[in-house]
Amino acid sequence: MKTNLTGNVANAIMVISTILYLLSALNPSISTRLFRDASYLREGFCIYHSPTSWYLNSHLLCVYIDAIGALALYVMSVKWESYDREAMKKVKENTVGIIGHGFGHFFLYLNYPPTPAPFP
Repeated sequence: MKTNLTGNVANAIMVISTILYLLSALNPSISTRLFRDASYLREGFCIYHSPTSWYLNSHLLCVYIDAIGALALYVMSVKWESYDREAMKKVKENTVGIIGHGFGHFFLYLNYPPTPAPFP
């Protein structure tokens, strides 16, 4: 059975990240010390509104990163299609979900206008 080292490493990182987040969510004292800053504790789940710029909002930043990531995955899937056609087809199909995730954040931004809170 042939395994893909890169895929295994990526999956291991995802599992470790998920476990760390779950531990931080379940135990606030650990999460406060290790993973969360003052704005996270004040505003909630990763919501950031820049007091000086409308485009530095966590929802809009997700849109930007999702668009860049989806484009990068699409380009890689086209470039490496000859390496493993079936795997690259799945990668290409997943770019739609990534773009959809970005649009979800965009609609959250439109429906819940930012109200910048002062930094402590």
